[in-house]
Amino acid sequence: MRRLHSLTSLRFVAAAVVAIMHGFGKYRLPVVDLGFVGVSFFFVLSGFVLTWADTTQAGIGVFLRNRFAKLFPLSAATLAIAALVTVAPNTNPIYFLQSLTLTQAWGPMSSSSFNPVTWSLSAEAFFYLLLPVLVKVMRRFTAGSSSAQWCSSRSFSPLWD
Repeated sequence: MRRLHSLTSLRFVAAAVVAIMHGFGKYRLPVVDLGFVGVSFFFVLSGFVLTWADTTQAGIGVFLRNRFAKLFPLSAATLAIAALVTVAPNTNPIYFLQSLTLTQAWGPMSSSSFNPVTWSLSAEAFFYLLLPVLVKVMRRFTAGSSSAQWCSSRSFSPLWD
C-alpha cells in the first residue's frame, strides 16, 4: 500500500486533540471542544488516504480482512475490559453482541452500547464496508467522463447564476 508519511503528523494532532478532550473535558476549556473536530478530521483523513492509496486494488476480501485485522483486536481488548469493569450501566447481551461485531453505532441506540467508547471503531467498520462500493462508483466518474463533467457543472452552477 502506498503511504503518505507527511500526513502522519496530522493524524497525531487529531488523535492528541481527541485525547485532550477526553482527559480534560470536565474543565470546559475552549481547546477541549476541538476534540469533535479531531474525530471528524481523522475520519476524513483516513478516507482520503485509503482512497488515494487505492487499498481496494488487491481485492475487496483482502481490503476488508486487512482493515478488520486492525480494528478488531483493539475493539476486543476494550470490550473485555468493559465486561470485567462495568463501564456501561447495562449488561444486555444484545448490546454486547453488537459491540463484539462492531455494529453498535450503526443504529440510533448507539449510546446504549455495552462498550460506548468504541463507537468510532464501529463507525470505521461501517465506512470500511462502504468504501469498496464507493470507490467502484467513483471510478465511473473519472475527470474526463461526460457524467463527471455534468455533475461538476451542476455543482458549481449556483456560483455563475
